[in-house]
Amino acid sequence: MKEHFSNQIYRQPDDGTGHPRYFYVAEMVKFAELHLPVDGIKADLTKAIGLVEAGIVDPSHLKNVDFTNFAPVVAALGVTAQNETLIIDGNHRYVAATISMSEQGIDEPIPAHLLDREHWERYIVPPHLVPLMGIRDHTGPQ
Repeated sequence: MKEHFSNQIYRQPDDGTGHPRYFYVAEMVKFAELHLPVDGIKADLTKAIGLVEAGIVDPSHLKNVDFTNFAPVVAALGVTAQNETLIIDGNHRYVAATISMSEQGIDEPIPAHLLDREHWERYIVPPHLVPLMGIRDHTGPQ
């Protein structure tokens, strides 16, 4: 378990209804590491660039990604209005790996734990509880 996530949430800016949705990162990561196999998520350079442009990924942190001990990203399947996959934990790892693989001509999936709706719905934090829990927002722009 990544202890530095113990007080963080991931804020999805729009849940498809125009309202934000909050995920409790620590518990999602713990569940994924204990109960889900390592699968893969497509390395998409356009998506990676979009994460940087949206402010979700800080480019100055990409050089610190350690590929020798690469932890799988944690992603929620079918979370957006367009039924897209949302990376909950590991956006920096995803972007760094995608850029590196693109530069090397490697077309392989990024290791990931993938949570379907049945699993990720368990880790939604009601918006009114976020300020009461002392949880720090783990995403980019509000």
